[in-house]
Amino acid sequence: MRKILCLSVGGFLGLWAVILGLSTPVGAQEVERVGCDPADPAKNCPGEECSCVDDILEVVFDGIDGGDPVFEYDTFAAGMEIDMWQIGDIVSQGVQGWSLGVSHVGDDLDLLSVTYIGGPGEMAVMGGISILDFADIQSCVDGVLDCKNVTVPDFGYIQAVIMHFKKMIFVEPGVRHAFATAKYALKRDVMATGTRIQVTSGIGKADSPPTDVNLTIGGQSRTPSIWIDGLIRQQITVGDEVCDDAVDNDQDGLIDCLDVDDCADDLVACPPDMEICDDTIDNDGDGLIDCLDVDDCADDLVACPPDMEICDDTIDNDGDGLIDCLDSDCVGTLECPTDCAAWGLYFGSAQSEVIHPVGAGTTYAISMRNVGDSLGFQLGVSLATNGATTTHTFAGTLGRENAPIDLLISDDTGTGQTPETPNTATSDISTVANVVRGAAIAAFQGDFFAWDGDPEVGGPGFTAVHVADLAPPVGQVGNVIPATAAEGVPCPVNEVLVVTLGIPDTGLFSRGDADGDSKLNVLDAILIIQFAVTNLPLSVDCMKAYDADDDGAVDVMDAIPVLMYAFQQGPALASPFGADVCAVDGTPEDSLTCTTSNCQ
Repeated sequence: MRKILCLSVGGFLGLWAVILGLSTPVGAQEVERVGCDPADPAKNCPGEECSCVDDILEVVFDGIDGGDPVFEYDTFAAGMEIDMWQIGDIVSQGVQGWSLGVSHVGDDLDLLSVTYIGGPGEMAVMGGISILDFADIQSCVDGVLDCKNVTVPDFGYIQAVIMHFKKMIFVEPGVRHAFATAKYALKRDVMATGTRIQVTSGIGKADSPPTDVNLTIGGQSRTPSIWIDGLIRQQITVGDEVCDDAVDNDQDGLIDCLDVDDCADDLVACPPDMEICDDTIDNDGDGLIDCLDVDDCADDLVACPPDMEICDDTIDNDGDGLIDCLDSDCVGTLECPTDCAAWGLYFGSAQSEVIHPVGAGTTYAISMRNVGDSLGFQLGVSLATNGATTTHTFAGTLGRENAPIDLLISDDTGTGQTPETPNTATSDISTVANVVRGAAIAAFQGDFFAWDGDPEVGGPGFTAVHVADLAPPVGQVGNVIPATAAEGVPCPVNEVLVVTLGIPDTGLFSRGDADGDSKLNVLDAILIIQFAVTNLPLSVDCMKAYDADDDGAVDVMDAIPVLMYAFQQGPALASPFGADVCAVDGTPEDSLTCTTSNCQ
């Protein structure tokens, strides 16, 4: 079985619709959108695994070079035609293909035709695929982008391209590229407010999932950071800003209430969102000033500090610059004991005698006090569920028959120390999905770690064992878990484990979803082909997920049902299949394995 690795070849670009027409350059400020925020931690940003990239997707008029995203007309004529190009400023290396949806908002335009330009670089005949379709396009209900199937008739087109199945053919970076042309007809006078053409992940073929806007770099799905809409409107005259008409009347790049210089005093059109908590003014007009406006100012701890520090919420509640146990308000409380244990195990990130409330969270830490260097530890945690709450308790009664895993910390001489275990944890989730090394031992090499989520006796619960170094160099000291300080407020601890709550996913998978993002698109087909043809590593350690045609083998043919389903209204794949389905193989009579689930 291959190890789980990130792919480092291939690419896949989502570029989008671009318009050609006679225009007066205006600027992109009023049509620019953030397609992917490179500062959003939910997208693994910042860092190497960040799903955002610096490519810019644009809709422009008046040509590829120097075109403007705003097209203005003097006099409306029903059926007036507007030619458009789909372009992008590409800076990413290794772009191999792309997919996208392009939609025009409302029923102001007719899409007359769309033509694939051919893309930059070579695309050998029969060496790749090009799908471009604007018939039977539908969207998600109520404009929801993250839906499973499109169900509402809409206006636009989808495109999916793989440059080549076997050759490494890429889009040239550092160049503005055109990928498609289209022709629209303007049906009605859209006046100064205008109508937009925009990229979206919310449209697709009828009875099929929506088509993602994405690109692949290093075998991973990536999203361009900046999207610029195309805006068609009647030519406007520069004047004073009108604060409630969605038009940049004075052409300073700021629309309505964003034009603070002109609209800050128009409290009817632009009421403030919330109270400013330290200016003695009722900013939001609710009759409450500054800190008396509790709904708006309770979280402004600088302007409105509370009287007392809360000792376990990682917030400086009273605004004195000291957080939790570092604040003298908390010294000697249950959350912040002044007497540090020599050896102890705790739920949470501090020595504590109080319940650690996990609630609806999905992870918690287990920490250890050790006044001397430690060579390892072992522990058991029992789970007891009462109603909707599960209590987690350290216990030395779990393990094999007649061989329970005692609660034990080894000091640096190999002598076992019995730890204090004064607290428990509570959670809304009653099962444990995974246990991994915590920050204090995560970087160790040559150590041993194992956990068991189904002990023979003492369960439900889990056991965990760690040995810091199996084979230290002769005459030298190998890995040791460093000693915590003997004193301090709070008493210092080592984070040794991170527990993830939920259902263990071994053997569970969703067929065809090669990258494990709960969507089926061109990227999944590319990953299947690259694995079958070039023997590249699996993106998820689950061969069954790659077996899209359920014939018991993974080959190039498995890409076909994925592409058929995603873009040609093809049949659903064999069970288990679908974004909401994660199960064991319904036809297990083959040798393929699934060690890690591809389900999110």
